Amino acid sequence: MNCNAIDSLYLKANGELPCWCSPGESFPILRLDAAALAGWDIVRDVLDGPAFRTMRRELYHGRMPFPYCAGCSFLRDDGEAAWGRIDTQSFRLRAVDTVQVESSFLCNVDCPLCVRLDVRKQVKTPPYQLAPELFRKVVDDLVAAGIGVREFWFSGRGEPLLNPGFALMARYARDRLGSRVTCHTNGNLRFDARLLEAGLDEIEIAFDGVDQESYARYRRGGRLEVVERFARDFAAARRAAGRTSPELVWKMILFEWNSSDAELERAVARAHELGLDRVLLVDTDTPGGISYRDGGKRRRELDPLVARLAQRHADLKVELLGYHSVYSLMPEVEVRLRLDAEPGRRVVLGRLFNHLLESRRVRVTCDLESGSGQPAHRLVDQTVELAERTELVDSFAVSTDALPADDYRVHIAVSDPTTGRLLSEGSADFAVGAVELE
Repeated sequence: MNCNAIDSLYLKANGELPCWCSPGESFPILRLDAAALAGWDIVRDVLDGPAFRTMRRELYHGRMPFPYCAGCSFLRDDGEAAWGRIDTQSFRLRAVDTVQVESSFLCNVDCPLCVRLDVRKQVKTPPYQLAPELFRKVVDDLVAAGIGVREFWFSGRGEPLLNPGFALMARYARDRLGSRVTCHTNGNLRFDARLLEAGLDEIEIAFDGVDQESYARYRRGGRLEVVERFARDFAAARRAAGRTSPELVWKMILFEWNSSDAELERAVARAHELGLDRVLLVDTDTPGGISYRDGGKRRRELDPLVARLAQRHADLKVELLGYHSVYSLMPEVEVRLRLDAEPGRRVVLGRLFNHLLESRRVRVTCDLESGSGQPAHRLVDQTVELAERTELVDSFAVSTDALPADDYRVHIAVSDPTTGRLLSEGSADFAVGAVELE
């Protein structure tokens, strides 16, 4: 069993070191404090520390190291090359594949599948900009241990270029370790000439539409004209300096609303006009993505189109990349259920979350079932409209004083009101009578 985390490191802006996946971000393995690093060695105490070595050992033997691993989109059965970077006797690292660096948790665009701008400072504790001394400590300890890093990848939940020290950090990684250095940006900024001196090999710029309407449907609050100006100015500055790096990439996530043949043809032509080097079309199974509902049908249709576009623009690389996300493991509408015990009753707390980038009408039923096989008692049966990416929380009490002694289950089902298709369900058990001795 393999996961990106076995030979890589994800450094968050506030010093948290989570596992690699989205579920793992909520459960950081360690947290580094820039003000208290004197006694730490990043290799000895972190990468080769007990937590990371235990994680590698469990995965090597085919076991899940953490409860949230079952929902990880990076978990897979291949990866012999990755295990070659690890001593499988001690589970210490020989080399690092990728150090992912979230240089900033702040952002200037409100993408619905990311952390909402209005709650960013509530879901994470500061600092929200990665401290340069913490980044240098990571690099210096890797150098001291003689451990190479294939790539430093500046990407995370925020906009990397919002950290005022970004260019110096990227340059430091390049100079000290000679690693490949890449960055993902939303491009809603003015081009800064210091980026030419940052030692970047590649910068991917998010163009998720060919007009403002389709672009802003996902990159909310962003301006496509600003992104185009950033890319054009970057390409012009690179050309004036007589350089060929960094490679400038038009990255386009393919959603249901921006991926017609005509739009993709316009995207490639526009990337050529701006002086970019590569167009990266990304097929995802995230909500709204072209493979979220159709099982990859549209992806297969695009292969010949991409081949034609690549042939038409011989000086511009055109690629189609598939990306597997954690959303493929989630229902459209997720239900969570909790029972709280109070004297003489159980309080049912239900939470619905709509993962879609569109509103969703659902039928919600809640039944009280008994272990003795008595007919279920329907507590709730209603149809609700959930706005996109929203949560609905409701609660009610079930009197246990009126129930005969028995084992009981509260079961909630969420279904499509038109087709009856089950979308999600959850249950919780409790007992009444002699067995209820809480």
